[in-house]
Amino acid sequence: MRRFSLPWPSTPRTETALPNAGESSAPKNALPNGHQSASGTASQFAELFQGLPIACFSFNAQGRILDWNPAAEALYGWSARDIKTKTLWQSLARPEDNNPLRQQLLRVFTGDSLSVEEQQFLCADGTTITVSTNTFPLHDAYDNIVSGLTACVDMSGRKKAEERLERHAFHDRLTGLPDRTLFLESVEAALRKSRQKEGHEFAVLLLNLDRFKVANESLGHGAGDQVLISTARKLEACVAPGDVVARLGGDEFALLLERINNDEEAIQTAERIQKRLSLPITANRQEIFISVSIGIVTARIGHTRAEEVLRDAHSAMDRAKASGKARYEIFDKGMTSRVGSSLQMEADLRRALGRFELRLDYQPIVSLSTGIIDGFECLIRWHHPTRGLVSPGQFIPIAEETGLIIPIGFWALKEACSQLAKWQSGNRPRALPLTVAVNISPKQFVQPNFVEQIKQIIKRSGADPSYLKLEITESAIMDNTEAAIEMVTQLKASGIKICLDDFGTGYSSLSYLHRFPFNVLKIDQSFVSHMDSDAKNEEIVRTIIALGHNLNMDIVAEGVERSTHLAQLRALKCHYGQGYFFAGGMDARNAQELVTANPQW
Repeated sequence: MRRFSLPWPSTPRTETALPNAGESSAPKNALPNGHQSASGTASQFAELFQGLPIACFSFNAQGRILDWNPAAEALYGWSARDIKTKTLWQSLARPEDNNPLRQQLLRVFTGDSLSVEEQQFLCADGTTITVSTNTFPLHDAYDNIVSGLTACVDMSGRKKAEERLERHAFHDRLTGLPDRTLFLESVEAALRKSRQKEGHEFAVLLLNLDRFKVANESLGHGAGDQVLISTARKLEACVAPGDVVARLGGDEFALLLERINNDEEAIQTAERIQKRLSLPITANRQEIFISVSIGIVTARIGHTRAEEVLRDAHSAMDRAKASGKARYEIFDKGMTSRVGSSLQMEADLRRALGRFELRLDYQPIVSLSTGIIDGFECLIRWHHPTRGLVSPGQFIPIAEETGLIIPIGFWALKEACSQLAKWQSGNRPRALPLTVAVNISPKQFVQPNFVEQIKQIIKRSGADPSYLKLEITESAIMDNTEAAIEMVTQLKASGIKICLDDFGTGYSSLSYLHRFPFNVLKIDQSFVSHMDSDAKNEEIVRTIIALGHNLNMDIVAEGVERSTHLAQLRALKCHYGQGYFFAGGMDARNAQELVTANPQW
């Protein structure tokens, strides 16, 4: 232990101050170390104390400040005159630190030296600063502890630098929000509270912006950044103080709602978010409309780890997206079993191609002017060895999500072209060319050398490309419009017909019609199937047909299920119809027999 002795003896008294220059309380003839007078040593000690660049002060056993150097005046704002009228607890201690500081500093009078790396002291103006302190007992010539000496180093600058570093390390630089790591720590803390305190509930909301990629790539990343920043500010305005808003990455955000009373409060927050985010965001002088899909998880599910909470919130959010986007879903334990089932289906689907479990069905497309079959649309069917016939609504979304749709899509195209070539080599009159339409997935459409792969498939099959139709949806062409136009142009130059599928269900289909060289416009079945019961739907169909006529495009109406639909479409001069009124999907042999029977509607 370091030992500090005053350069003079002392007799017991209630207060002891460091002597001023030229003064001494020691016996007149005391010569410490036998070299110089006590008064000279005391003068040097006092001069050193006052000249130190580090804030220092001494105090007695009652906490009264005895000496206070200029560096302390500069750091804390108290003058030596003013501070000597107070105790340490009255001047430097925060109210909550009063007793702890008293107990800490007075330990020096038992002979202890104290080192505290970080301590909060008050300044004269009421602000708080962080200091590192070292406190030592001062002894007189008779080895009595007469006072304590504290040296203080201002740590505020370092603390601010550390806070900046921590903020950069655990906060998203674009939005300033906490990142995934910090958010998970907050969720872990919420889980601990819920275990320790009965009735403490919280909720986690996971959000994903719908169609953000389209805005980001069509308007530029600068506009995309503005959307993300605006979204962050709007989310912060939707939550209560103490709640956490974080950006997990990309266009994914998360909220931790603390101290909620029930699920309804989480739902109200989700609805408030959807309403606020539905307002337009201006970026690059253009209004952008963003919707959001939200997954909600509450504390009652019984999670033990933050990662589990986020996982289940993701499952709920995925369900919201799959259910049509721009909505929220609350997680329930049944989703876990559905996820497990989905994983098993994915594994089975990966093996389905090699096991020849997939096949194509063909649904007739009928000319409404003649009532004769013009061609077929290919429909993928999966005959599972134990599940039986699996609905496309079950396995196609999984194929899309996992990327399996790419090999499945090219397999379907090969099968369709092979069948088309067989039909073309038969005895059917050339005056009634039989067309085959194949759906192209958005993921398949953006594959490298997509156009070349199509050409190779057609060449190997021997099919006439002028009877092949490729059906693409609006989402396939929206991400990179210019590249999509070039690809469609190349395909059309090869003789292939291009169909815009599900028209009317997209966001801005009309803006693409005059730019893309489409041959066929397919009206989505959601409009056609309710034409005879909803006047608005009939008007929509009428408008689309008129638009197609003006653009010199063939029109195919999907979802023809009743004779009333057929009559209405003929009256509107729609070119083609497709639906269960004519026939459902069938295998190639039955399709051939149907063509041979030559039915006429």
